[in-house]
Amino acid sequence: MCSNLLTQPLKLPCSALVCTKCIVEWVAATGAENCPCCSDDGLLLSSRIRPASNLILLLLADILVHCVSCSRDVKADAYEAHKCTPSLTPNEEREAVVLLKKVISTSTENGIIHLANGGTPMTFIQVTKARNPTTAVSSRTVKMRCSEMQTVRSIVSGGEPSALIQNEVLVLNDEERRALLQKAGISSTIAIGAAEVLAIKAGLVIPWNKLRLLRRWLKSSGISLAGEERMREISKQIVSDNLKGELAPFSFMLPSGGEEIKGAPLIYIPELVAKVVHLLEENERTRRLTWHEGFIPASEVWIKIGGDKGGGTFKMNFQIVNIATPNSVHNTCVFCCFAAGDSVTNLHAALDRFKDQVEHLNGMKWSEMMATPLSVRGHAAQRTLETMCADHQRYVSAGSIKRDAQKFYNCISPPVCDIPVSQVCPPGLHITLGIFTKMFNLLEAVCCNLDLELALHAADVDSSSFSKYSLELQNLPLLLAELEEAQQAQETFQHMWSWLVVQREIHEL
Repeated sequence: MCSNLLTQPLKLPCSALVCTKCIVEWVAATGAENCPCCSDDGLLLSSRIRPASNLILLLLADILVHCVSCSRDVKADAYEAHKCTPSLTPNEEREAVVLLKKVISTSTENGIIHLANGGTPMTFIQVTKARNPTTAVSSRTVKMRCSEMQTVRSIVSGGEPSALIQNEVLVLNDEERRALLQKAGISSTIAIGAAEVLAIKAGLVIPWNKLRLLRRWLKSSGISLAGEERMREISKQIVSDNLKGELAPFSFMLPSGGEEIKGAPLIYIPELVAKVVHLLEENERTRRLTWHEGFIPASEVWIKIGGDKGGGTFKMNFQIVNIATPNSVHNTCVFCCFAAGDSVTNLHAALDRFKDQVEHLNGMKWSEMMATPLSVRGHAAQRTLETMCADHQRYVSAGSIKRDAQKFYNCISPPVCDIPVSQVCPPGLHITLGIFTKMFNLLEAVCCNLDLELALHAADVDSSSFSKYSLELQNLPLLLAELEEAQQAQETFQHMWSWLVVQREIHEL
């Protein structure tokens, strides 16, 4: 109706499209009820007029409208918000070019001019229009274009063109940035050195096979890890500086019942005190130390030392109790390992070298925040290290007879390390299993004797051969007790003899 672009179109009963404003004004002006497009009477009933469909609206929104003032084509949905800037006439363009050339010729900043604008001055710079793309021109032209862009960046960035270039690169997505760096011949890979990767491997407890998978995955994201060969060389050097290995004499039981002294691998950390202090400092730096809400006195740090046998080796380890999870694998540090049994002889052969260091740890002051050494904590009221050593001396003076061990509070061996009893953690599980085994054996023996007594009462003592057998069985517990005593004496002698032999071989080494 208005011959202009439809605005808020409505669909008439005859399917004609008109502007809402136009149809309202037409009805108000004429008072007619017939369709203005087809002149059909009665087709302007309000109940039969519908808004235009979404498809019509989308098609109308994509129509390009030519602006006569600025000679630009604008989409219909943005036409109303379009800010029209009238274009210059040919005469005005020629006058503007002449004026700019005159101003640029008088510039003292290599073609850069500043014009007053009632506020911040307007800055103009002459840039050469490119006829060919940068990939198709000579290196001289490329340098000239880079120089021009460097001048532009310096003006736009306020004198910090490098910062602007960095932000331009950050605006790109990962693929665009990687492609840009690749075309420029710049490596976009982040390299992590061998020492750093080893620290990650140790901190996260990652095995070598898992580390290879991690390397391949990180490589796809532009992160390169050091080669495994170089890492193993550094690891070997670190191990050689902190670990010591030797073939030490140990005692092994023979099938015939005797013992054999032969060499077995022994690996240990020579400087145990330095290792403990290093881990304490590391946990303090990462703020992992805790005193468990006052359970551990504020002036003390507790170090738990223990051992375990499994897989053909015996391992001694220590744990720092002053962290949230003291019994975790990450907090367990093995400082001695040997491929032999856990007999008293072998324990002395491997652990006597740590006797002085453990005693030094027990009495040392780690840092200024520690008010008193650990050894000043005191000891248990019932038994002390001194009384246990005295009980052991009485046990040896009495002949070292194991059946009399209870008379000497079971102190049948000297202590490996002079640690107060109050600082010893008893192996509760092993003690419980030992008690259960002892009680089961006693119950079994009592039941056996009861069966024998019932059999004797039921049999004919004078004539039955079974009765003779039963009588002999009654004497069996006495014989077994004598045999056990003899075996214990033999075992004690073997341990003492083995320890003397091991001490001699260690002294010779």
